[in-house]
Amino acid sequence: MLYTWRATCEYSAWARSRQTQGGILASQARAQGMVPVWIFLPQVRQGTWQDATAGAVQIAREAGFVVINMEDVYDGQDIEEIRLAEWDEHPNSLGHRLVAERLYTELDAQRSVVFSRPN
Repeated sequence: MLYTWRATCEYSAWARSRQTQGGILASQARAQGMVPVWIFLPQVRQGTWQDATAGAVQIAREAGFVVINMEDVYDGQDIEEIRLAEWDEHPNSLGHRLVAERLYTELDAQRSVVFSRPN
């Protein structure tokens, strides 16, 4: 029980630190007339990154970023068809096409926010 509490506290401290740093970055971007956008793009293969995704997305949102979460961009795809190599979890050309198409769709859906002038 103590270990779980300690790990939770350590994670919370790390999360607050990242949120503060992200908030500073987002504020500086807005002060320069930019819209800060945080894009989550996963590895091709499912893995431990999935456990931290929701927390990372929340930290980015709370820090003031416009969030584009593409965690499911490869869903329904055969991993062998979209990864660079058996030993490499990065996308190949087909994987990159899926990413590009999805990113275009996400940016278009959030066009009024992403391509506006921040206040």
